[in-house]
Amino acid sequence: MRMVAEESKHVRNARDKLRKKLEEADKLITPEAIKCVTEEIYQWISMHVRDRVGLKDKSIALFDNNQNIAKVGPVIAKLRQDLEDRTHRESQMTTIASLQGRIRRV
Repeated sequence: MRMVAEESKHVRNARDKLRKKLEEADKLITPEAIKCVTEEIYQWISMHVRDRVGLKDKSIALFDNNQNIAKVGPVIAKLRQDLEDRTHRESQMTTIASLQGRIRRV
């Protein structure tokens, strides 16, 4: 059987302090407080109704086959352009290398 060390005084005090805070918080949760917060939430929603986005004409799915793609940021756009330029240069070099020795100046 394993021996467990006794809690230190500091740990015990911290645990008691935390327990008291949680009990005080539990006392604040009453049906009246819940009703008050619910009304505040409804008021906030009604105040911000102009900012809401209508979803009746939109379909929401976890994956929508890129129907609603995000805008490409400047860093990604530069990376894409660099990659396209590099690919183009490599294909030109391949073409030149394959034609080397076949074309002669007149």
